[in-house]
Amino acid sequence: MLKKNKLYIISVLFLIIPTVYILNNSIRLFTVFIGIIALIILVTKLNVEPFISILLISIIMGLVLGLSPIEIIDSIEKGNGALLGHLSLILGLGAMLGTLLNTSKAAEITDEVIKLTSKFNISVLLISFIVAAMLRIALGSSTVSAITILAVIQPKLFYGISYA
Repeated sequence: MLKKNKLYIISVLFLIIPTVYILNNSIRLFTVFIGIIALIILVTKLNVEPFISILLISIIMGLVLGLSPIEIIDSIEKGNGALLGHLSLILGLGAMLGTLLNTSKAAEITDEVIKLTSKFNISVLLISFIVAAMLRIALGSSTVSAITILAVIQPKLFYGISYA
């Protein structure tokens, strides 16, 4: 009788341990699924910047899954890769600055420069380079200035807006 009880306990343990493991992973998987849904809603319905949305959801998901703040930062850096770990913040902030300039009508300065120089038949890309050089002097970062001017000039190039 004792052998049957031991065998029963061992067999139940063999069933419980994988079940707990699967349940634990299912909860984590469900949490990640909810995070992805929240990310999609933030970007598509609420029109939050994708970079901010990814960063926000990454931090929230890390906290929900029980990671410490330092582990969350390390995880974000590792997720972006060794090269892009620190650079992605600069790139994201540069793109946001460009969008801010574009939506706040500060990009009209660029349009005025383009109107003034259109008489001289200078390429839009060359003008963008000149404005980016001025931004680089003002901001102190060539990466941010390049991405800022790209965010300002890209819609105009993409949609073929005339500069004359």
